[in-house]
Amino acid sequence: MRRLYLLAIAIGLIGCSNPKVNKDMKTVLNEMIEKQETPSVQYMIASGGSILFEFNKGYSNLETNVLINETSRYNIFSATKTFTAIAILQLQEKGLLSIDDKLGKYLPEYIWLKEISIKDLLSHQSGIKNPIPLKWIHLKSEVFDYRKWTKKIINDNRKLKWDSGTDFSYSNIGYLILGEIIEKVSKQSYDDYVRAEIISNIPNVEYLDFDTPSENYATGYQKRNLLSFLLYFLFDKKKYTYKANRKWLGLYPYVFNGKSYGGLISNAQSLTQYLQTLLDDNSPLINNESRNLLLTEQNNHKSAPTGMALGWFCGNLNGHKYFCHAGGGVGYYAEIRIYPELKISSVILMNRSGMKDERILDKLDVRYLKK
Repeated sequence: MRRLYLLAIAIGLIGCSNPKVNKDMKTVLNEMIEKQETPSVQYMIASGGSILFEFNKGYSNLETNVLINETSRYNIFSATKTFTAIAILQLQEKGLLSIDDKLGKYLPEYIWLKEISIKDLLSHQSGIKNPIPLKWIHLKSEVFDYRKWTKKIINDNRKLKWDSGTDFSYSNIGYLILGEIIEKVSKQSYDDYVRAEIISNIPNVEYLDFDTPSENYATGYQKRNLLSFLLYFLFDKKKYTYKANRKWLGLYPYVFNGKSYGGLISNAQSLTQYLQTLLDDNSPLINNESRNLLLTEQNNHKSAPTGMALGWFCGNLNGHKYFCHAGGGVGYYAEIRIYPELKISSVILMNRSGMKDERILDKLDVRYLKK
């Protein structure tokens, strides 16, 4: 990414490719911080390996007034699911599974899942429940038994909402199960597989991993409002939060229990490298056939579009189709996006809570999309 960054400076793409566009963009992003919508923002949009615009501003830590920089890291939560989907398609390319396979072939111990297909999980049409996952975390300092926790969560949610393939319904548990399949087939832990087969094949990545960094890690914050009050009922607020100042609660470093549905930590530069590598027609991540499959919107049993591909949501901005995924939770919010026809990618990261897909990139990216 550093090479990509210097190249962009050399050809005049950062801060001067279109002064009016960049001024407007900076104004929008600066206002997010000035209006205290978030302590900090990282935003990057790139095309064909070149950075079109980059923004890094705000506080990594409000109490000590430490500023972020381009290498500061954030939890990306559910944007991790795009990596899980790629891992599954890699295993299909290797002939180790088929996305049409039923789960009973790989996880016979979960007999109630036996008729659900891998594709049902990828496209969120499995009928598996999606309990609020805010409690599914532990402090970085705590000892955690991943195997025991995973089995308990899957076993505690046996009753399906409806038959698989019937309709779309988002499920973190579905992606937790996909992580189990990846481990079973690859004979590696989920995080080791992703490191070896995805992250290691992305050039010039400065930081993209599951381990909580010991430095240059943006502290997560939750604004002191009605939601912060409701957190008392959703997770152990006393255990995970502290009063940072009059407006914000700070989050002690915590870890997602299930890495395959939300465990990655990164920055905008490294995620841009990931997205641009995926867009490359000679991508080392998956072949073109698999990428086309990955980015094909899925229909439900009534042949109605679901707005979901395999691990990616679908959308349209200014006449251009895009695929995206948000990552929201306590303390952080992320969005990643690709426009395959344009070879454009974009990323925004914040160290404040986000509980829904806000599609913030709609109002930022539009400045770079010709009609």
